[in-house]
Amino acid sequence: MKLFLIGRYSSSKILTGPEKVALNLFLTLHNRGLDPTFITYYFKDFNHSTLFSRLWGKETISEEPLIIRLGIVRILWYILSKRVDIIHVVTFERFLIPIISIKFLIKIKLVYTLHGIVRDEINNAYNKPNKFSKFKDRFLESMLLRNSDYIVFLSEQSKKFAEKYCDLSNSKFCIIPNGVSPNFFVQNVSISPQNKLKIVFYNGIGNNIDRGLDVLVNVLDKSSLKIDLFIIGKIKKIDTKNISIHLIEPMDESALILFLKDKNIFVNSVTPSTFSLMALEAMAAGLIIVISDRTGLSEYIENGVNGFIYKSENLFELIQILNDIQSGLVDYEFIRRNVQKTCCELNWNSIAGRYVELYNKLLS
Repeated sequence: MKLFLIGRYSSSKILTGPEKVALNLFLTLHNRGLDPTFITYYFKDFNHSTLFSRLWGKETISEEPLIIRLGIVRILWYILSKRVDIIHVVTFERFLIPIISIKFLIKIKLVYTLHGIVRDEINNAYNKPNKFSKFKDRFLESMLLRNSDYIVFLSEQSKKFAEKYCDLSNSKFCIIPNGVSPNFFVQNVSISPQNKLKIVFYNGIGNNIDRGLDVLVNVLDKSSLKIDLFIIGKIKKIDTKNISIHLIEPMDESALILFLKDKNIFVNSVTPSTFSLMALEAMAAGLIIVISDRTGLSEYIENGVNGFIYKSENLFELIQILNDIQSGLVDYEFIRRNVQKTCCELNWNSIAGRYVELYNKLLS
């Protein structure tokens, strides 16, 4: 099987959720003996990006496993000359538009892992893209949804959400969730009801998308709970009366694991999420997760057993859950044991195995 993964490979240690998924999947597939190639591009925010490199550039990032950065002409030639069987689009990038057209020239299978719906993300973005960028994004999304041999959704909820925007009636699809790195499986301190709740909220790396932070802070600040709220993201300032706010810069995986070590709860807000990899990582690190029913990860949570789910239209439920935790009414060790079982099922080796089954199905 000749397999190419195509998307964004970042040299930065601080990765977005889709970049983490792409890298972990690629490395795990390599460790399973599939010998995949990761192809990335000279993005404009890359230091060595020029018009020439974006067309003809060539750079080997890693020999083993093979990770290469190519200009668009080089990518097209590389795919045509290597007799590839499967192209797996692992992150949504505009340079993919001419690449998808290759499918009409040679016999290849196209797999697309859908992390989010572009039209929804544009609507919820603080800084809207210009009209041409918006057109390219919507055109690329339409091409991927129409021409992929298989669309991979991260959750059933993710699929239902996509159906609101796109016609998927003739699409082949499957559901494969994100995986979690074994590095997050560390011992975490138990909750002491007498202390403040140390709650973590993830607001993203770029913070261009509304993740419901204002709604969450407003609700928590009106409660009588003793809370230290740690917000990961590039936030300038938040004023509150009753809760303590700690603004934390985005960090790499090693720093994140250390940061989570003395925290005890991860909360997300009411905005929809196709999965929430950060919630899964916090869960593996030993935090109790309290997430809304609009989060894809909620499909793997049994309320009160391995975490808590609140109805997005009823934020009183969120406060009640946090109050029960602070009052010592929650068996933390019972939840932690069940959390470990869930996270073991969602480890990257298991998730990569499901992708291998999909690849074999396409080629059979």
